[in-house]
Amino acid sequence: MKKLLVLTVFICALQILNAQTTGRLEGLRDSWGTTYDYVGEIKNKQPNGLGVAIYSNDNTLRYSGYFLNGMYNGKGVLLFKNGTFLSGEWKNGKLNGKGADLTASGDLYVGEFVDGKRNGSGTYTYDDKSFLFGKFKDDNFNGRCIFISATGRTVADNIYTNGKKNGDGYQYEIDSKTLYEGIWKDGTWQNSASASYNSFLKSPNFFAEKTDNQIIIGGIDKTNNNLLQDTGFYYNIKNNSRTFGYNEKGYLVLAKNVQQQNAVWLHF
Repeated sequence: MKKLLVLTVFICALQILNAQTTGRLEGLRDSWGTTYDYVGEIKNKQPNGLGVAIYSNDNTLRYSGYFLNGMYNGKGVLLFKNGTFLSGEWKNGKLNGKGADLTASGDLYVGEFVDGKRNGSGTYTYDDKSFLFGKFKDDNFNGRCIFISATGRTVADNIYTNGKKNGDGYQYEIDSKTLYEGIWKDGTWQNSASASYNSFLKSPNFFAEKTDNQIIIGGIDKTNNNLLQDTGFYYNIKNNSRTFGYNEKGYLVLAKNVQQQNAVWLHF
């Protein structure tokens, strides 16, 4: 009986070793139909586990990460020859879950993906360092989004449809100390009107200040040295450091409930 048990364990070990090995496979196709060669862990004659997909076309360089039955699956990064990349959680060969996309124009999206497209919450930082945080659908801004200009002098809180401001919203311009509340269409201001939702830009504790050293736009605690409280933007001009998110006593913290909208934590 003991010998039979040892023999069974030995056979199982051989099966495991034979089932998962490392090696090279050629002429495979990714989820876009593009051909690549593979080096890494192999099981059932397919990429399974950690490996690298090596491309030989004019566009794609390589994918490094995890595979399942020949498809990108798990954590990984896809590099392109122009220096751009797609990185994050993959499923069935495409980004699904949290990830990042660096575009050819130098813009960076960090957020949620579904089947390779930006879907859900995310932050889009432009090459000029302006950024937009909010909701995305099929690669377009879609829903409520916060935009902050590269200089930090304009902060907007708007509803987007198909990538443009469409609907009611707010925009604060610190140079003129003016809050615009109204309607936008296809990205263009239409007229003044009452917005259908509250914004930190219209809070009773709203404060805005521009000096040679800093820009502050957001809610403050007037009873505690005017420290940022609730959603706010802070730009330290001297060291070129910017933060945006939910604050308590001047420090960024995670929001405690869904009512504290715009509960993003950014340092850029």
